Formats: sequence, C-alpha cells, structure tokens
Amino acid sequence: MTAGKLAPRPPQRTIRAAATTLRPRRSVRYGGRLRPLDVFVLLSGTVSVPATVPLFYLAIRSSRDARNLRRIQYELAGLMRETKELGQEVHQLQREIRREQQTALSELDETKRTVEHVSAAVEQVSETVTTRRRPLLARVRARML
Repeated sequence: MTAGKLAPRPPQRTIRAAATTLRPRRSVRYGGRLRPLDVFVLLSGTVSVPATVPLFYLAIRSSRDARNLRRIQYELAGLMRETKELGQEVHQLQREIRREQQTALSELDETKRTVEHVSAAVEQVSETVTTRRRPLLARVRARML
C-alpha cells in the first residue's frame, strides 16, 4: 500500500445476484432423479393425510360418547336422588310400624293383665260359691228329708 492509495475493494454483489445465489436448489429437475429424502417426505406426507381420517372419526365419536355419558350421568343422579327419597320414606314407615307394634304389644299386655285379673276374680268367686254351696246343699238335703 502506498501512502495515499487505498486497498482495492472486493467486488460487491448486487441484490439480484445475492437472491439468485440464495435460492434453494430444486430437488427435481426435468429429466433428473429424486433424492431419497425427497421420496421419504413425499411418501410420509401421502400416508399422513389419509391417516388423519380415522383420527377425525374417533374425535367425532368420542364427543358423541361424551354427550351420551353426560346424559347417563344426569339420569343416574336423578335415580340416586329418588333412591334417597325412597330410603327416607322407608325409614319413616319403619318408625311408624315400630310405634304401632309397641302400641299393639302394650295393648296385648294390658289385655293379658285384664284376663288374668278376671280369671283370678272368677276363681275367687267360684271358690266362694263352692265353699258356700256345700252348707246350702246340706240344708236343702236336710229339709228334703
């Protein structure tokens, strides 16, 4: 370098020249061959598109099943509510039955005591009548003779 002279500049690329060098190469050229990566991408894309059809079918079916499941859950909740109400009614009926049984049992005991009192009174009266009858019969016999 000499004093006063600058070093030569490298040649500048134009935007158009830079764009042409940055373009990706075409993998398939007329009369050219396919590279293995291109074949893989082509086949996997071809297979993956139809493979999504069963996924859509499953998604639609699962949403329908979810709606049916929700309906069944509501019905089950209603049945459980009814079961609880019926259980409460049965419990109330059982209480009433127990009360009626206790009342019937106490009335039966009272009747039994009354029968025992009556039978004791009858025995006492019959004993009194039989003990008094003998002397009367003796008097009647004595008079008849």
